[in-house]
Amino acid sequence: MPRQYNRISSDDYREKDEIPASNSLHLRSPISTSASCSASVVSTTSSIANHRANGTANNSSSSGSTNGTTNHASNKESIGHRISDKIHALIWIAMALFTGKQSRTAHIILSSEIPIRPLLHISITQITINTILMMYLGIYLPKIKGLKDPEAWSVYCPRIIPFMTANGLVCAFTLTRSLWPAWGFLTPFILGIECIGLLFATQFIPWL
Repeated sequence: MPRQYNRISSDDYREKDEIPASNSLHLRSPISTSASCSASVVSTTSSIANHRANGTANNSSSSGSTNGTTNHASNKESIGHRISDKIHALIWIAMALFTGKQSRTAHIILSSEIPIRPLLHISITQITINTILMMYLGIYLPKIKGLKDPEAWSVYCPRIIPFMTANGLVCAFTLTRSLWPAWGFLTPFILGIECIGLLFATQFIPWL
């Protein structure tokens, strides 16, 4: 019996010796698990960062291509708009030249005795004044003074636009009345077409 007791006790001691080893194994497994988890977190974070970087690069490239397409379309639209303006101006200029030739405008104004000369001279003087003021606003202010914004006219020269408007209205009346004996009721239409043709002729002046 003592030998059996000793044998049992030795087995018990062996089991007791094996328990710390198993506990040590159980203690090491959380450390390895946390290391693997941290490695997976790092890899996931890096993949997310790479995905965001690729997305940003794709967005920047797509935005750049969109901006280039928009600029190209705006350039085409501006060129088409300019061509349309030139064609429109040419049509009005051709109509004014045809009307002037058929009505003999140059001959009647310069050498004919049909118009009322005093009123015609007054209207020519008013046209000259408005032309000088238009050159002042369209050439002198933007090219010499550097005032390219038309809104600056109301600050730099606030009385020019009202004066030109009033002068133009009086000029329209005196010019129509002076040439009424030559063309009758067609006078406003003839003068209107020719004035519009003169205005559209400024489309082909480079510095305006």
